Amino acid sequence: FNDWMLNGMDVEIFNRWGQKVYHWNLENNNWDGKGYNGENLPEGVYYFSLELISNTGVVVNQTGNITLLR
Repeated sequence: FNDWMLNGMDVEIFNRWGQKVYHWNLENNNWDGKGYNGENLPEGVYYFSLELISNTGVVVNQTGNITLLR
């Protein structure tokens, strides 16, 4: 991965009920613990789905969880 350049990124965040609460990509590349409407989401465990695409066309998919604390 040393010569990798990120060509694309897509991340989705889901709550514990499986509802998508946020999404971002290369253009808006962060999550500050807020939902689509700008509301602070409650503390807890959220799940993510991540897809990265390199400049050489390699695709990496990853899923996992993240704990939101305030």
